[in-house]
Amino acid sequence: MNKSILVNGTFRSGSGAINDYLSSRTDFCNPFGEKEFRLISDPMGLNNLYNLCYVNKSLLNSGYGFEVYLSYINNLQNYNIYLARGVKGKLYNNNLKKFTNQFINKITKINYYAVPHYTRVNFNTKSKIMYSLGLKLNKKNHEMKITNIITPKNNKIFIKESRIYIEKILKYASLFKVNSKNVVLNNAIDVMNPIDSSRYFKNPKIIIVTRDPRDIFSSMKVGGAGAAPNYNVKIFVEWYKHYFGSKDFKKSLKNKKILHVKFENFLNNFDYENERLCKFIGVKKNFILKKNCIFDLNTSKKNIAKSKKNLKKSEIKLIEKKLINFLQW
Repeated sequence: MNKSILVNGTFRSGSGAINDYLSSRTDFCNPFGEKEFRLISDPMGLNNLYNLCYVNKSLLNSGYGFEVYLSYINNLQNYNIYLARGVKGKLYNNNLKKFTNQFINKITKINYYAVPHYTRVNFNTKSKIMYSLGLKLNKKNHEMKITNIITPKNNKIFIKESRIYIEKILKYASLFKVNSKNVVLNNAIDVMNPIDSSRYFKNPKIIIVTRDPRDIFSSMKVGGAGAAPNYNVKIFVEWYKHYFGSKDFKKSLKNKKILHVKFENFLNNFDYENERLCKFIGVKKNFILKKNCIFDLNTSKKNIAKSKKNLKKSEIKLIEKKLINFLQW
């Protein structure tokens, strides 16, 4: 792969429209189609593993990190999605666990078994009984092989091997085959920490999408939002200000490695925004769309200012008052 285009946004930000546009071009491909690639950015994902190993270091943090990550990968391997209406299938094929084990073997420096306190605290009744029986039989902790503690090699090796690992997943363990030099991924990194969480890609191009908070809350309220406050406008306003009004987030939008795209501008001034987008990525602004592509500019435009129909006047008034500096139309 030549370039990884990482399209990221706040919940219900409209980043999917930019993802759909790029994915629909013949010079780009998306290994996961309309689905998000969350393996890195999820709280139990690869970036969390890195932080537990090298940022929040302790004697046992790395061991716990690997334990959590492997459990996450096991669940992800069995994670089903709807490939079409009424048709379920796996987001990742069976290569995911294989590539994960290869990656962990490459970065492991020390590996041993133990029964640390955090493991014993989380024992269920069956585990407590088995552990007690093991001690009575004079078996040593390592012979019971309860918790595998891994100490990784240095962070440079971790980054080097993680890039190989991610590229393998995208090429051979994803939903669709990678047949282009330019790969598009939706919400693959942490929008609150985009630079650090993009280090697992060789040549990332980071795009952060923002949208008018009135329409964000409207979309959350109508369509649901599994990870954000979609039921109470007062909580939403405080939540939005806390994260997207923070100095760190504002600073990231000005970073030269990041292109900030406003959802409304992208749709209403498509020619200009497309030129700006293509210049940032390093591709031609002229494009050919694939047959049966999922991007439709006019359909996406209908999502602008939908909050006027979907929200109460009191909700709109509160958002306009409390989030006046974030309004985009």
